[in-house]
Amino acid sequence: MIVKETNFFLKNYSIDYEKIINYFIVLYAFVFPFSRAGVTLSSVFIILFFLLQGDFKNKFKEIISNKFIIILFLFLFLSILSIFWSTDKAFAFTYLKKYWYFLTVPIIFISLKKEYINKVLVAFLLGMMITLVFFYGILLDTFSYEGNNPGSTSVFMNRIDYSIHIVLAIFISMYKVIYSESLKWKLFYIFSSSIFIITLFLNGGRTGYFAFFIVLIILALNNFKYKLMSFFISTGIIISIFFLAYNLSPMFKERMNYLEYDIKRMIIDKKFDSSFSMRVKMWELGIKSSFQEPLLGNGIGDEIVHVRDEVEQSSINQFVTNNTNFINYHNMFVHHLSQLGLVGLVLTILLFYYLYKLDFKEKIYKNLNIVFVSICILLFLQGILAVPASKIFFGFFASIFLAIARIESKEI
Repeated sequence: MIVKETNFFLKNYSIDYEKIINYFIVLYAFVFPFSRAGVTLSSVFIILFFLLQGDFKNKFKEIISNKFIIILFLFLFLSILSIFWSTDKAFAFTYLKKYWYFLTVPIIFISLKKEYINKVLVAFLLGMMITLVFFYGILLDTFSYEGNNPGSTSVFMNRIDYSIHIVLAIFISMYKVIYSESLKWKLFYIFSSSIFIITLFLNGGRTGYFAFFIVLIILALNNFKYKLMSFFISTGIIISIFFLAYNLSPMFKERMNYLEYDIKRMIIDKKFDSSFSMRVKMWELGIKSSFQEPLLGNGIGDEIVHVRDEVEQSSINQFVTNNTNFINYHNMFVHHLSQLGLVGLVLTILLFYYLYKLDFKEKIYKNLNIVFVSICILLFLQGILAVPASKIFFGFFASIFLAIARIESKEI
């Protein structure tokens, strides 16, 4: 009798894998701004419960129906193939291992449920709030953080990546102010958008500054009937914010003045030894390095193999990884052109194209997707996909917007 009751219990007990996966997606959203270990843990469990859930035939059909995911798989496949023409296969293999986080993209795409979308966005904002504790703690000399670069308030990632995270947090908060019905949540989002805007201009990431201003103009042009009027109004707002930040934020003023100095020195004196000018030199040599292998590139780890002499004679030699032919060209499009040729560059551009072309019914998600695609393009104009914070940010939110578009398409 006991055996029968036990069997009956086991037979009627089932694990809701879908719900567990969604819990871990929310956890991922919360931890990724400040914990690499948390991201790894969340990713492992998302993959594990996805495998335990089964139903692979239907899952596979839905996954390969998405053009973005097909392009992502082709890009990863090309990257793996490039090992065969790379002269440093050990380095190339180590480099490729960094892409394993993208395994969660198709899983989140088909697993995220509608009732968890808001939880994901709020979890991300709360995670970003935790980073603010450290940001202002260091800024106000309340405490120090071991391993943090002197003078840097961005603890968990470089200040460029952090500024891009902040910009997305600003616009999520702003839209939540508009669309939230609860007064207490409206007040929370007003506070969060305000503190994130202040933080953006106290942080030294110029990419975030430009991303914020450019996105304001793009959103104005996309959402208002009178395009010319909206352009001038948004430009006026941007100029006002710029001068306000310039006069109130010493960091913003310093970064803008240094950029002006750097550009003048590059154009007038032909010097490429400062922050922005060195990037310009990298882009020039990165494009030149692709001329020898234009179709499929030089391979991972051989980015400077055809321009080594010029790199060694320039100020960017300091960025070459020791005992390798690898350099971060500080521009994903140039980097992939050198690494994977024109085929790799086209696949990279298509990733952004298919993200931008996602169809949304709700205006909030359409606009947030525009924000996300715009700031990612700006981020990758000076960074590469292999940087951990950039890769996790891009992969996670790409999968979230893919999932939202999928959910809305099924409601038609």
